Amino acid sequence: MANRYRYPKGHPKAGQFQSAKEGARSFVREKFDDIASGKVSIKNLTPQEKRIYAGLKGSDYGNRYSYGKQKFYDPTGKLKSLIQPITKGSRDLKNFLSKDQVERFFSIPQMFADPENSRSFIRGRLNDLQNYQTKSGQLLDIIKLVERYQKKGFTLNVVDTFGDSYPNALGVERLTQFESDVIDKAAKASRRQQGKNPFLRLKIDYMPIINVYKKLIEINLSDAQVQDMSNTP
Repeated sequence: MANRYRYPKGHPKAGQFQSAKEGARSFVREKFDDIASGKVSIKNLTPQEKRIYAGLKGSDYGNRYSYGKQKFYDPTGKLKSLIQPITKGSRDLKNFLSKDQVERFFSIPQMFADPENSRSFIRGRLNDLQNYQTKSGQLLDIIKLVERYQKKGFTLNVVDTFGDSYPNALGVERLTQFESDVIDKAAKASRRQQGKNPFLRLKIDYMPIINVYKKLIEINLSDAQVQDMSNTP
């Protein structure tokens, strides 16, 4: 038998039953963090609740917030540990934080929780270089990553080693040139040991800084760490 859901206290229809679809959606949104953490077992969800949860998880619902008409997305996944104890899982911050508090929270500089989101890993023969893809399907390519977040409304700012800033498309060009220079340097060193078409393995950790409130991703190339593993066993 399908679950039945009532409208919560404070709702104009409080106490009345919701439609199955509307009720399931409200339930999963309210319990999203508990489901994600395992406090509420996925096995105990109805098929409809499971479908809704899968859809929300795929859209990274756990890192999306609103304050009135303002929408915020935290790609780092770190801010929820600060916000969840205050809101108890609510994604609407209006009843919990002031506008100034929201700005302070979302302006805290953050780095990606997963370090693999902060790096490029390039490998292969010099004439056939590719970015490494993890077993989970994640492509370790910082250029593709920042382009994806630009499509979500984030601004990119790249600061080169001379302190000059390159926004958005110019920033992507500067990252591309930086990686090309790293490859050229590694290839020159590897040719001496491996010959004309050496096998390269390069890991570049960029350590991007994200400001969620300003929707800004900043990469300072002076902070980038290059690890050349081309000539190691």
